[in-house]
Amino acid sequence: MNQVFDSRVEYAVKNIWQTPQAGNGAEAMEKLREAAEEGDGDACYFLARCYFGSCFVDPVLGFEDNDELGEQYLQRSLELGSAVGILGSLRVGGFEPKNDRYLYAPYYSMEEVWNEVVRKANAGQGFCQFMLGAACYYGDAPYILGVEERAWEKAMVPFRKQAISWLEKSIANGYQQGIGMMVCIYTEGSYGIPEDENKRNQYIQIGADRGIGRFEYMLGVIHEENGQIEAARKLYERAIEHCEYDACYRLGSLYSFAGKLPRNLSKAKEYFEIGFNKADDREDCGNRLGEIYFYGGDGIKADYDKAFYCFTSVRHKSDWSSDLLGTCYLKGLGTPVDYAAARREFEIYENPNVKG
Repeated sequence: MNQVFDSRVEYAVKNIWQTPQAGNGAEAMEKLREAAEEGDGDACYFLARCYFGSCFVDPVLGFEDNDELGEQYLQRSLELGSAVGILGSLRVGGFEPKNDRYLYAPYYSMEEVWNEVVRKANAGQGFCQFMLGAACYYGDAPYILGVEERAWEKAMVPFRKQAISWLEKSIANGYQQGIGMMVCIYTEGSYGIPEDENKRNQYIQIGADRGIGRFEYMLGVIHEENGQIEAARKLYERAIEHCEYDACYRLGSLYSFAGKLPRNLSKAKEYFEIGFNKADDREDCGNRLGEIYFYGGDGIKADYDKAFYCFTSVRHKSDWSSDLLGTCYLKGLGTPVDYAAARREFEIYENPNVKG
């Protein structure tokens, strides 16, 4: 691969988006800061990505989420005329550039920006290949290349095929961002590309083999659904080690009431607690943790105060615990007796269409 960025930026891109598990993230981020301070627009763009959370960087890196700082660096990348910054800014939800202006010299059209990123991608830069794949997949390419709006739907068929080509090249070069898009492409089956479960699962396997927590979790679900419980357990454990905390619910459930492994409520409680505190979808863990506190067992004493806290903490997102929560209100377990609240919860339990 020919070098297309400053050497510090190349090092950072490799260690943050190609090999995040190598443990060089902090050093890579410092190199980006150094180059950004010297006025490197590409460094500003990649530094911005570092602050935008797990959609932009692997959570195993442990980078601070700071949207405000990320937007400052992203704006700076535009002003410094970074082609990757201009193209990448279109994929940052909620970002509004100053004066609605994306283009800065030396570029005077989005097509010029596109051509520059293509040049870098053709030189073998895997992240730029991913960027082009993303633009083709999400529908930015028709806008950038001047396709009339009325023709966008039809244009997406060849652009989606181009997305596959660019993403395959990026993944082959060791970049992980495009794996999720390939999984989506073969799951949704749109724009002339049919659903393909085998290809979908192949990309999930690639992601899991590279130690990416999200795909370890997804592969674990596939194994669990196929009855391969021990393989699923190991994958869930690896996913959690790699900061994919949504796996906590699946792993805890294997050990909990009616689980698929010998019951071990202490282990289940441990995983549910991690997920309750850290998972994006924390309501499942909150409900099941509350269930353990409600019933107790395996040396764990019932604790209605904690059960009630768990149930009510996630009640705005899930009514799974409505029967147990109704019992708490009815009998004054962890909360004062409240017959009206109890009735409301039991009605929801009997008829899930009732709004809580």
